[in-house]
Amino acid sequence: MDSTELDPGGIADFVGDARSFTAEYWRKQPGVFRSTTSEWSPLTLAAVDEALESGALQSCYVDLTKAGGSAPADAYSSSRTVHQTAYPGFVDATKVRTLLDDGYTLLLRCAEQWHGPTAALTRALGAELGRHVEAFFFVTPPGQQGLPLHRDDADVLVHQVSGSKEWHVHGGPAGADWRPGPVQSDGEPLLTTVLNAGEVLYIPGASRTAPPGSAACPPTCRSPSGRSARWSSSRRCSG
Repeated sequence: MDSTELDPGGIADFVGDARSFTAEYWRKQPGVFRSTTSEWSPLTLAAVDEALESGALQSCYVDLTKAGGSAPADAYSSSRTVHQTAYPGFVDATKVRTLLDDGYTLLLRCAEQWHGPTAALTRALGAELGRHVEAFFFVTPPGQQGLPLHRDDADVLVHQVSGSKEWHVHGGPAGADWRPGPVQSDGEPLLTTVLNAGEVLYIPGASRTAPPGSAACPPTCRSPSGRSARWSSSRRCSG
């Protein structure tokens, strides 16, 4: 979707004047806005707890990372027995909480595949943006940095649901020869901000970001060309 084609309807709930956002920020620069809705994110920490406790969530939807490395799947999953046959790879809520207590970040992938309200949201966003939409949920313990400085192949809207979260947003690459993933810092950030409840942070695709600890739910909207936009909501975890 071109910047001139943004539908003012849904975008306006998060950034206010959609035309102003399109002209000044979309694919251009980061910015902070005030959301006009408190019901944007259907995937809450309570819903995540419910999914983990159900025992039906499979490990392919989960990752737990710390200092750039991932815990092995058997560190957060167990087998479940169905009709006298043991099937491995089901997420174990007790193991997950143990790793969170040890400072690991929890990543839940493709929430639209296992959480109905999130599926409805991503379908609506996909219809509005003309893109395939996926949703991810991050939970990082307080005092920990969820991810190192990294670059996403995505445009990101972070909606802070409650609490606060500090963000450092650096500029994008000078040319087209780049890949998503961890990057080195080479200067001062374009934007440093503490995002408070009800606020929205827009991060243009290819920007480098370093978000400290929190919980976040970012639906990722991918266009046919591979360029994507990530829409996220976040909540500060307390000890």
